[in-house]
Amino acid sequence: LCCSVLGTSYVKQPLQENPSEGAAIAVVAGSYNPPHNGHLEVLRYLSKVHRQVFVVIGVNPTKTYAVSPYVRQELLRMMLREIRLENVKVHLCFSYVWKFAQEVGAAVMYRGIRSWQQDGPSEKMLEMQNWIGQRFLGKGNFIATAYIQADPRYLGVSSTLLRERLKSGQDISDLVPPGSALAV
Repeated sequence: LCCSVLGTSYVKQPLQENPSEGAAIAVVAGSYNPPHNGHLEVLRYLSKVHRQVFVVIGVNPTKTYAVSPYVRQELLRMMLREIRLENVKVHLCFSYVWKFAQEVGAAVMYRGIRSWQQDGPSEKMLEMQNWIGQRFLGKGNFIATAYIQADPRYLGVSSTLLRERLKSGQDISDLVPPGSALAV
């Protein structure tokens, strides 16, 4: 019911090799705590589809993060430079992501998911909050949420796994771009 009422889009794997151009500006939000190759594959695809992609690192003041938002922002910027995604910009957001999306003129807000079974219920809750917020507090155009499925090669990759490997001194070269591994 929620999907049909909100008109949600879902970009499924396998992603198109040569996607047609979508909306000019897109926002993709997440915690990126810390960023990894799974995040970067989603951003690589979106950078082909949209003229400009804003990565929004949402900061919830009531949460404690293992990696500070400013460090996550710089790590992600470093990784994006390494893989040469020049039309992807990283911003911190201490408010509602939909407000940022309206400010930059985005036509769509994306959320990356591993699968509906794993991430669907919590993501639908966030989507509903965005929908309600925009309807009752928003002053611009309504911006729909779309979901993009993770590349199956990265289904086991997560920020939690990356933090665990770092904590135990294990190799992370399969989780992040090689030039960024030392910084992480």
